Amino acid sequence: MKPSSTILKQGTFMQRKYKKLLIAGILMWMVTLVDSCADTFLAGIFINENAVSGVELVSPYFSILSFVAYIISMGTALLYSRESGAFRHERAYGIVGQGIICAAGASVILVIAMIVLREPLMNFYSSSAEVTAYANEYYTYQLFFALMYPMFYLLSELVIIDGDEIVPAVATVTMAAVNMGASLLFVKSHGVKGLALGTVVGAACGLLVYCTHFLRKTNSIRVRLHFSVMDVSEMAKLSSSTAVTLLYVAIIDIIMNKYVISRFTDAYLPAYAVINFVLNLGEVCSSTFDAASGFISVGFGEKNPASIKRVMKIATVSVIIESLAALVILQFVAPAISTFYGITDPQVAVAAAHAARITAISFPAIGLYYLYCAYYPAVEYVLLGNITTVVYMLITPLAVAMPLGNAFGFEGLTWGFALTAVIAILVTVLIIRIKYGKKAVPLALRDTDEESLLYDISLSPESIITLIDRVRSDLSERGVSAHVLNEVSLVLEESYMTILAENPKKKTLSECNILLSDKSLRLITRDNGRIFDITDANAKIKDLRSYVLACLMERNPKRSHVTTISFNRNCYVWDFETNE
Repeated sequence: MKPSSTILKQGTFMQRKYKKLLIAGILMWMVTLVDSCADTFLAGIFINENAVSGVELVSPYFSILSFVAYIISMGTALLYSRESGAFRHERAYGIVGQGIICAAGASVILVIAMIVLREPLMNFYSSSAEVTAYANEYYTYQLFFALMYPMFYLLSELVIIDGDEIVPAVATVTMAAVNMGASLLFVKSHGVKGLALGTVVGAACGLLVYCTHFLRKTNSIRVRLHFSVMDVSEMAKLSSSTAVTLLYVAIIDIIMNKYVISRFTDAYLPAYAVINFVLNLGEVCSSTFDAASGFISVGFGEKNPASIKRVMKIATVSVIIESLAALVILQFVAPAISTFYGITDPQVAVAAAHAARITAISFPAIGLYYLYCAYYPAVEYVLLGNITTVVYMLITPLAVAMPLGNAFGFEGLTWGFALTAVIAILVTVLIIRIKYGKKAVPLALRDTDEESLLYDISLSPESIITLIDRVRSDLSERGVSAHVLNEVSLVLEESYMTILAENPKKKTLSECNILLSDKSLRLITRDNGRIFDITDANAKIKDLRSYVLACLMERNPKRSHVTTISFNRNCYVWDFETNE
């Protein structure tokens, strides 16, 4: 057990929880991606490439839907975690209530906007009559999808940030399976309309599954109706960098759809859809931030940069592994993609296969972009996140991809999109290095006046004693008084022995974090044992240990307990002015 700033050892408390959330997140994103592309694939297989082009023309609407849904859901989830991290429970519950109000209101506004904007957008494209007809048919049932999507997205983010890795996986698989099954059923009788109807049915089933999280014992989410313009503004600020990516996707899709039709004819729209598919495949790497976001927000609420560095190191490694695996796989399956999109023109099919392979080369950069673009607003570097997003989503496609397309044809356009994430990352690194210095790259964390000591422990009588000895030694070296040392040691011993007794048949892992400054000492413990409030001074006295623990809790008025990401989190504070 070592104070952190060292690399996590295999099997530590935080790492195990992160891996579970990551697996659930990867599954959720992969299934969501397949689900979002299912209509395009089925249109190509069961109808024709003009139907694929029609579905592609409607794709900007999905990006706008996702933008609104994400800005509400991720902003609510991050703000909820931050308030929980600061032990402001009632305020955290109010943030959830506000998110529900915003999601319901956004659904109505989105439907109205979709009705008003449909005809102007179709006129702007000036595509063939057949492609436009397919687009209008597909559009019909998407209005119902818009009604439920913000609430679906909100629940998905809240549930996963609450530490539930099971319900999100089941909900996502259910949504995709029902969507695929219903679409296969309806496409034969309703054509493109049937694909949209299948999407609506799948989303409704997924939403119902997410609601089951609130019946689970590990659920720590509560709802208190609340609405504040200031809180809505904070919610939007936290999620703006990543959410605005989706808005930029809509804008660039509209521009690029028009560009492809004008420069290459609408026969190349399916090939451009392949570029979009591969770029969106990189969004699977967003699962790393989904898994890490709860830890990051809690660490930020605790003013604990060491904890944030720890999880971001793991998340960065995860992104690189995920993206390299996807890159290799796509090099082999690229030729088959044109079949899924119903491409029959040999020239367009070759262009689509090349597009898949070329764009996949940038996967590592795309993965890192999505991770850090979401990270910066979470630690209140909103402007930095927005700059990264604008460079990736707007500036490089317009300033690099389109000129290369004009000069070198469709392959030049593809290379331009492959370079977007690389350029965005280089710009971000340059900004951080200039403004905050070389050592601040890439996290740009602010310094605090507290030193952080992190210890990992698998609970047993022997390991608890070893931990206490190590903590006493480390704190003694830093000049902490014997009085505070004794109290810290007693709290560690009695609380950990109690947790061990409460989990007789479970391997209980814990993270012990000490934040030390000249004025105070904060002790924060996290464990994956049975959920209960160990800081309750009025808890039932069952034996001598519970009596001693209650007395210790009574002596520490700044103690607190909260369930975060489905684990216990306890905080104790010693103010040196009052304890010495």
